[in-house]
Amino acid sequence: MARLKYDADVAPKPAAWLALDEEEAQWLVRRYHASPRCEHPPAQKPVLHATIHVFVENQVALGNETPVRATLERLMAEGLSRHDAIHAIGFVLARYVYDLMNSTQTEGASGHDRYFDEIRCLTAEAWRRSAAEDAEEMAEWLAQTEDVRDWSTATAEEIVQGLCVPPPHFPREALREAERRKEQIADRLLTLVQDTGRCAREGAIPEGNGHIFAMLLLAEIEDPRAFDVIADLFTLPADLCEEIGGDFVTEDLGRVLASVCGGRIEPLARIIEDRRRWEYVRGAAVSAICVLVQRGHATRDEAVAYLTTLTRERLEREPSAVWGDAANLALDLYADELFDDVRRWIDEELIDPFYMSTEDVNRVEREGLKAALAALERDVHLHPARDIVAATEWWDCYADPEEDDWVPDADDFAPEVDSAPVPLRAIKIGRNDPCPCGSGKKYKKCCLGT
Repeated sequence: MARLKYDADVAPKPAAWLALDEEEAQWLVRRYHASPRCEHPPAQKPVLHATIHVFVENQVALGNETPVRATLERLMAEGLSRHDAIHAIGFVLARYVYDLMNSTQTEGASGHDRYFDEIRCLTAEAWRRSAAEDAEEMAEWLAQTEDVRDWSTATAEEIVQGLCVPPPHFPREALREAERRKEQIADRLLTLVQDTGRCAREGAIPEGNGHIFAMLLLAEIEDPRAFDVIADLFTLPADLCEEIGGDFVTEDLGRVLASVCGGRIEPLARIIEDRRRWEYVRGAAVSAICVLVQRGHATRDEAVAYLTTLTRERLEREPSAVWGDAANLALDLYADELFDDVRRWIDEELIDPFYMSTEDVNRVEREGLKAALAALERDVHLHPARDIVAATEWWDCYADPEEDDWVPDADDFAPEVDSAPVPLRAIKIGRNDPCPCGSGKKYKKCCLGT
């Protein structure tokens, strides 16, 4: 199955788009808005923003059944980008839904006559004018309602405490100040990670994600002291690792470890070969080797040599995530001398079927070394995170389940209520989960890499 990705400036194929369920479509939209491909500022309410994108794309995909596609094309001819045209239509839709939910009147025979009439009359000039007016209103509202604390005067302790607030509150300004002063507060960040491990061992699981923000910040400055601290944190039992790490372990821990290991494979090998650790932590250390090669800290030959020794001599022969990540590494680096080994691992069921199939190995082998290394170079998910706010604020835990005071504006389009016709909560897919596009492949090896 072809890989499906979303780009608001490129029309998805109607049949493929409509085949998605609403949660899958919304997740793809949110992932796009969190990626470097999306140039507009983060939405104030990302769940609602993604929901309206899905509504509009659904109507566009229906073709001539509604006037939406024709209006979208006309707005683009009037000078709007496709993304802005979606916003323009979405703003009309948001106003309509908001009025409908707060009115006792019923619609006409077709159900949505007024909405479609407004869509037909929509122009790029009207959208630009209304967007500018709403931007002024939103700025005034934010000035009245958001935390106006001057974080530039906060102490290191205050900043770190600000990072630890529990969801759904997102510590945006505290995190931005932490990024500006990360070298100055590094000692306190290390202490936060250490304290998290100590508290977890005592049964006190942190409610917030301060320790995760701390690890990402320490990775940004490549603080070598952080390696042992992070490695020690993830010696916790599997259930505690999962509780304090969640999807961070499979999605980000690998590149964090790669940033703080001093560019060497040996510290990662100690984690990989420690059978007492949670299998997904060990797998993350395997993926960190791939990051080292991509960033030029280790050579491909060094990585393949270690992987060969690991899988033939040191790794226990029982099913685990480590075998799956080892197979991924072999394919990512085009370690063709291990391809027959990988096929055996699949036959011996050392690898969960959703990680990889024999056809995956055959495909990489057919495409060749050049294609594999080019794909490795393009994989932005192995790069260090340079904007932690953008990388984390879309997480589902920060989606506010109640928007009682919502007023529609040009950036947040539809209220989240129980009576809504589609699910409004976005899903969060781990790198090692099955891909939501339905390919049957591991997400890391499918749509995540596109």
